[in-house]
Amino acid sequence: MLTMELKRLKKIQDELRWPLKTDELSIWSWDKFQKEAENRALVLISGFIHDTSSFLANHPGGKRLLESYVGKDATDAFFGGVYRHSNAAQNLLAMMRVGVIEENKETQEVFPPSERFLAFSMNVYVDLLIRKSIADWVL
Repeated sequence: MLTMELKRLKKIQDELRWPLKTDELSIWSWDKFQKEAENRALVLISGFIHDTSSFLANHPGGKRLLESYVGKDATDAFFGGVYRHSNAAQNLLAMMRVGVIEENKETQEVFPPSERFLAFSMNVYVDLLIRKSIADWVL
């Protein structure tokens, strides 16, 4: 009985589709992203382009919410601006990756949740160092 269950689970495991690695994704320009988003539900999150077309009807926040970010950078919304998504949601999103946006002025630098405090702390620290240096120089 246990052997049969293990075989069943192995079959499910073998059918799992894992996300592409970053270096396997094609690099898209902002213009290409915008043009392709006219035909399918593409959303940019943390520099990755995701095709959410097959997920629109299943999105817990509703189809309209997800559609409102098609062709846009939804990084802030995904990481807490609208709702702070779980690790499971982040893993599901990774399965929808279709490309990486090339860096340009249209995209923004955003830190993932695990790095936000560190980035904030570093900014505060650097700010304090600059202020102290200026104060020492002026005095």
